Amino acid sequence: GWKTYWRSPGDAGFAPDLNFGGSKNVAAVKLAYPTPHRFELFGLQTFGYKDQVVYPIAVAPKHPGAPVSLKAHLRYLVCAEVCIPYEADLSLDIPAGAPTPSDQAPLINRFQSMVPGDGRAAGLALTGVSIDDAKQLVVRAVSSGQKFEAPDLLVEGPSGLEFGKPAVAVSGDGSQATLTVPVARSVDTTMPSQ
Repeated sequence: GWKTYWRSPGDAGFAPDLNFGGSKNVAAVKLAYPTPHRFELFGLQTFGYKDQVVYPIAVAPKHPGAPVSLKAHLRYLVCAEVCIPYEADLSLDIPAGAPTPSDQAPLINRFQSMVPGDGRAAGLALTGVSIDDAKQLVVRAVSSGQKFEAPDLLVEGPSGLEFGKPAVAVSGDGSQATLTVPVARSVDTTMPSQ
């Protein structure tokens, strides 16, 4: 019953915060987020993961082939009926030489396959994005692959705006969808700095 949050947590919560200071031979780190679920409770909508999630991380070394020492300080929030903030110090040493898969590779690959792309591989394409008279975001999409059944849309936008659950209309025998997203001003719910 516990959950944690996506990079844009929604009406409440906060995203995992990773600081890679102290790492050695690291030029860049990219954290990937699998597609989250929408949770609704007491009129609030949040986005995140229930039961299990793996955030795949890609590390680019400054000196390829040399050992990498990855250090991370993680701040995150887990919630069930109450929310509890946690912090953890993590480390991973990667030896010099050619990369080899770890025992965790199947689990990491499973969650990496859940990281959204631009939709082309699944036959999805946007055919229009506009703002209607009620100042709602209207997104039109087509699918040349699997038909739309219960599409959802999670929108990330400029700071200060909040995007609600879309009203969905599916047509064209399930190959076309119009999603109308309410837009409102948001309140800052980021985790305070310590």
